[in-house]
Amino acid sequence: MGGYDGCDFTITFFRDNIQYAQDVSVSPHVAREIVSEIILPAPALKEITKWLLSKVNEIEEGNGIIREPLLKSPVENREKQKSEGVVGATYS
Repeated sequence: MGGYDGCDFTITFFRDNIQYAQDVSVSPHVAREIVSEIILPAPALKEITKWLLSKVNEIEEGNGIIREPLLKSPVENREKQKSEGVVGATYS
């Protein structure tokens, strides 16, 4: 997750640790662990973006187009799966 506060851009990498109770009627407990956080001024963000895009272009030139994940709402995905029998994947 991340965002821009008007001065710096922050990217936070986290892991959700899910602990399930033995009693299935009890909701699982989720503990979010911040793994790493990167804070960049806007010029550095722009430079890194250019660098990453150049690397993506190099990869695609050598290996073909990188397929992007479907970023539809869960309701749209469910309706499509019902009508087409498609199994979808999500990224977080």
